[in-house]
Amino acid sequence: MEQKLYAKQDTFKKEGRKNFSRADTQTTRDWEDEAPVIEKKPKKVRKPFTAFTKFLIGAILFFLLAVAAAFLVFTSGQNNVSYDKVALSVLGPNSVPGGEALAYDVIVRNDNDVDITLTDIIVKYPKGSYEAEEDGVTLSQEIRSIDTIKRGAQSTQRFNAVFFGTEGEIKDITITFEYRVADSNQIMFKERVYQVLLESSPISVEVIAPQEALSGDDIEIELEIISNANSVIDNLSLQVEYPFGFEFQESAPSPIVGTEDTYSIGALGVGETKRIKILGSISGQDEETRVFKYRVGLAEKSQGVLLSTLQQTENIITITRPAVSLMGKINDSSRSVLVLEPYTPVKFTLEFLNNLATQIQDAQITATITGNSFSQNSIRTDGFYSSKDKEILWQKTDIPILDSFTSGSQGEVEASFRIFRSEEMAGSVINPQAEISYNFSGKTFDFENNEKQAKSKGSILIKVPTDLKLDSRVVHSIGPFENTGGIQLQADETSEYTVVWKVSNTTSEITNLQVEATLPPYVEFKQALNNPGSVIEYNEQNRKLLWTVDTVAAGAGYGEGLVETAFQIAVTPSVLQKGDRINFTQGQSMKGYDTFAQIARIYPGLRSENSGDLTTDPQYNGSADRVTDK
Repeated sequence: MEQKLYAKQDTFKKEGRKNFSRADTQTTRDWEDEAPVIEKKPKKVRKPFTAFTKFLIGAILFFLLAVAAAFLVFTSGQNNVSYDKVALSVLGPNSVPGGEALAYDVIVRNDNDVDITLTDIIVKYPKGSYEAEEDGVTLSQEIRSIDTIKRGAQSTQRFNAVFFGTEGEIKDITITFEYRVADSNQIMFKERVYQVLLESSPISVEVIAPQEALSGDDIEIELEIISNANSVIDNLSLQVEYPFGFEFQESAPSPIVGTEDTYSIGALGVGETKRIKILGSISGQDEETRVFKYRVGLAEKSQGVLLSTLQQTENIITITRPAVSLMGKINDSSRSVLVLEPYTPVKFTLEFLNNLATQIQDAQITATITGNSFSQNSIRTDGFYSSKDKEILWQKTDIPILDSFTSGSQGEVEASFRIFRSEEMAGSVINPQAEISYNFSGKTFDFENNEKQAKSKGSILIKVPTDLKLDSRVVHSIGPFENTGGIQLQADETSEYTVVWKVSNTTSEITNLQVEATLPPYVEFKQALNNPGSVIEYNEQNRKLLWTVDTVAAGAGYGEGLVETAFQIAVTPSVLQKGDRINFTQGQSMKGYDTFAQIARIYPGLRSENSGDLTTDPQYNGSADRVTDK
């Protein structure tokens, strides 16, 4: 284009003029008869706002104003508190001896540009924490108010506590600092955990006990409780966890009433030592171990339950194989405690076996038989019985194998006796029993020809249960009740009678005695005599009569007072029973629990009362016990 404009020659092309065409239009030359109608739209009327709309608009405006106000406050620097500018620290030792007071400082610093107000330090202590100023007062939480900490200022608070626990135990102290700022209800807090290691326990426990024991041996465990504290420790208690196979016998001092494993130690002075001895028997298989565990701590005054443990320890006793295995048997039973009925013959057999790798020389066996259930005159043995010492002795002159008892060899000895009859012991023997204690002893030599003793022992206890007897009589003219009708049994006529039950007991206390009987259909229960400690109940549905007695003393009826009761019945015989003696009760039985032998004594199928028992009535005429016509 530019070249064409400045070119020397005319480069523009000449074009001819174009012709335009005329458009045909038609216009109206006259006024139309009717003018067009223009519709006018009605004007809209705005509705007034509802109450809800006004409330909503107001709430939105209030929210916007609140946001704007908060923005102005915070951007202007007021109430601007930073969590990171509040410092919480603890200054104190990392360890302390148990039972000694710990002092530590809690330091709070406010590096904010505003004050913090309503400040509190809350300290939560672990179990086993106590007041430093007051002995024996437990400490679980302490709250200390500081009020206001100015901006750029700090507050230091000193706390004191005493901790009890085991050596090496870590105590966690949780410290919380709570604060607010002016014109605000929001509670802010900072927290930290202060850990303290217990360097030592204020209590030491020493255990003196055997490391090994034979199965069945009696063992003694002595405990020494020693104070390491520099002040008196009060309300101490010991708890013992006995292993399986240990049977507690006694202790000094005795455990807390109702327990065998909890002991009250009380107060322990500075450097003081208290001792507790525990006696019992231990049993188990060869090479088994028994673990005894002990805990000493602060306890409740009333029950001795440990609140915190100050020291704990344990000891292990290994069950060892004896030099000679002894197996005592009674009538082929190897039980260590057994129950035999009165007048039972007793055969005692003692089997012995050499467990050593060497022989045992000059061995002897003794068996001491003691008790109140047999006569020495009934003892028979292949050894020598010393009636003075109540001991049987077997020597090599009686049993040749005892002269040189080689490794792996075995043998046996025997003795026998008979238990008294129940009637022989009634009223004179209480809790009859017989105990056989046996011992084996001999000497052996080790590979260096040093003499050693080979010993072993054991025992068997025999308990003899009591015998119960039920005596009864039937009366008409005497007794605690007034009986109607005649003494003579007459068909279709009703007469009343009194049945008297009396129980005698030979040698051991009986508890929960029960005598039961059933009344025949022609017998009606009327009433019963209930004495203290006993009651008679009658069930009309099954016609059963039950007499229950709480306790029957040993020897009752044999020098001691009888246990008796009575009940009244009405009897209406049938004509079909004419000439017969008839039962007043049926299915009579008796049972009770022997507290010494610890077994139930059951007597089923006892004799039931019948009209033949009327012969004991003073008015008995020789025929009143049989049914007659009217």
